[in-house]
Amino acid sequence: MDGEPVLSGRFPLLREPGTGELFSQIQAISSTMPEELCFNRFWSGLLLKNTTRHRCDSRVKKTCREYYTISPGQIFRGVPLRLPGPMLMGIDAENKKLLIPYKKPCFGLSLYIVDSDDAEIEELRQSLAGA
Repeated sequence: MDGEPVLSGRFPLLREPGTGELFSQIQAISSTMPEELCFNRFWSGLLLKNTTRHRCDSRVKKTCREYYTISPGQIFRGVPLRLPGPMLMGIDAENKKLLIPYKKPCFGLSLYIVDSDDAEIEELRQSLAGA
């Protein structure tokens, strides 16, 4: 590895097979992940990081007047929600925001803010109120 270029001092650059061109490990990994099925594409803010179910549910109750219980595996915008058990999802219709818990394997449980719109909020109300 001596003499090979390094990106930001952390990620060694690899050579493209057959071409000898350089590309980073980050590009190689991210290009194999299906973007349309990634929760990272949806959230716009982070309220709680690496927290507990109780703290997430308490924050949702404290922040939103309207909230519903969601189950692990429930689908949100095509992505199954990873949760340790049933938890609360908050709706802030006035600001068109959702508070959604999600557990990432390497980062633990967090509570995310997701931008929404009136149509999606109404659809969520109907589907979650009947659940």
